[in-house]
Amino acid sequence: MYQGAKNDVKDLMAYIVNLICVVQAIFLLASGGRLTPNTVALAVGGCTEQRKSVQHSVDRFDANRGILLGGRDYVLEQVVEWIWHYSIKDDKIEELRREIGQVLPSS
Repeated sequence: MYQGAKNDVKDLMAYIVNLICVVQAIFLLASGGRLTPNTVALAVGGCTEQRKSVQHSVDRFDANRGILLGGRDYVLEQVVEWIWHYSIKDDKIEELRREIGQVLPSS
């Protein structure tokens, strides 16, 4: 039973990180413009490699570590770290914006 719970935690971790990264990409692509199905599809497609990397990190994660010293939750700390690490980068957003014709002027 515990093994199943550990896998559920890891699945939830991957889901949270991937969802936040995709929503971030959608927000950045749609800023200053209209949200369209094409924009959403590009955001999801633009995160494909990132999703594979997240899954690899989650597979290697040791969910038995529990609570860190000082009362912090290790799982939550790891999710936050992965969000920062796997968030879509500026150059990728500009590449995707070019694909949908919404390149914003450089300042």
